Amino acid sequence: LPNSQCPDKFVCNASGASAGLSAFSDCIDSMDCAMMQGMTTGVSAGSIRALFMHQMIPHHRNAVNMAKALLKTGAIVCADVLEETADCGLATIAREIINVQNGQIQSMVGILEAESYPATDDCTVEI
Repeated sequence: LPNSQCPDKFVCNASGASAGLSAFSDCIDSMDCAMMQGMTTGVSAGSIRALFMHQMIPHHRNAVNMAKALLKTGAIVCADVLEETADCGLATIAREIINVQNGQIQSMVGILEAESYPATDDCTVEI
């Protein structure tokens, strides 16, 4: 950021946050901007299915990136994912997002290819 296709911020009121939270919110801002750009798509494929996948792939990629970023912050303390703690529950959710949504991204990319739809259908929307 800044990026002409995104607002300046997606996370509000982070200026007074701790250094770690402020850095993480900046990271979220950038990821959300990338998702917003990716989800700014046309309909040149002429297909409801293609439009759905062109929207969902960047949406899923953002979820995967957010989950990876969360795990890398060190904010989740979980030595054993079998522990029934909030941190271990959140760590499990983050890893499930990474695994499941990456699989779904691969499936959607495969469907786009199999149906001879373009891999992307990007366009520019002025904000």
